[in-house]
Amino acid sequence: MATVPAPITFVATTVLTAAQMNTNVRDSVNFLVAPPSFVGRSTTGMSTTSGAWTAMTLDTELLDGDNAHSTTTNTARFTANTTGWYLVTANCEFVANSTGGRQIRITVNGTSTLASGSVPASTAYAVNCSTMLRLVVGDFVQAEVLQSSGGSLALATTPAIGDNRVSVQWVHA
Repeated sequence: MATVPAPITFVATTVLTAAQMNTNVRDSVNFLVAPPSFVGRSTTGMSTTSGAWTAMTLDTELLDGDNAHSTTTNTARFTANTTGWYLVTANCEFVANSTGGRQIRITVNGTSTLASGSVPASTAYAVNCSTMLRLVVGDFVQAEVLQSSGGSLALATTPAIGDNRVSVQWVHA
């Protein structure tokens, strides 16, 4: 778990120690250089059922700077270990199918939809959305996808536009 630095307010009589310099300078710089961040991909061509929201499994981690994701348990979730404001972006691309529409949404704790995107299948197969949201330790974010082709439809394993991914970046306390 990353700790958001809370630097000391120095006064005229403050005598700096090595410990204070480490806590108030080194640790702050280290946090800003590598804030809590995550990028996960869905690479297996997961299948979706027409008309049913499906959490996008993230089987590959490109970055997990705050140990906030597991590739074995609840693989669709980014679980906040640091409280703050986050920028969350979700992208997916379905295999080609000209029937119905495609949607993606970002949810918090499995219920609250905070952002969504949609396209008719006749125009594109790729969908994305993003939002800024405040998370506290233990809140989880996931991307959920929906399609209305009338049958089973998979996410593309080699997307032509972008990637099947969720990106989460801590931006502010």
